[in-house]
Amino acid sequence: MPSSVTARNASSAAVGALGGWLSLHTTNPGTTGAGEGSTSRAQTTWAAPSGGSIVGSQQDIPVPAGTYGWFGQWTAASGGTFLTGGPLAVSEVFAGPGIYQLTPTITST
Repeated sequence: MPSSVTARNASSAAVGALGGWLSLHTTNPGTTGAGEGSTSRAQTTWAAPSGGSIVGSQQDIPVPAGTYGWFGQWTAASGGTFLTGGPLAVSEVFAGPGIYQLTPTITST
């Protein structure tokens, strides 16, 4: 049974409220945050929910050389608890250290 927009907005906002620290991953982070490759996490600020989604502020995430295809959401700048993640729109390949600009979105269904 589908959820109402009100319920999806509340769900997205609740996940955002748990943490706004973002990471990049070289493999699918699954449910544990595996494959984290970013050299540090960046903290986003979540906007008000709309249409069942929340969008965070764009953040610059430093990475070493590698291929990054996923992002993660955490409760802390280091350590902490992995909350959720997902695929990037397009994988990005860095031949050397670089910066990936990420604008995160959380959508509840």
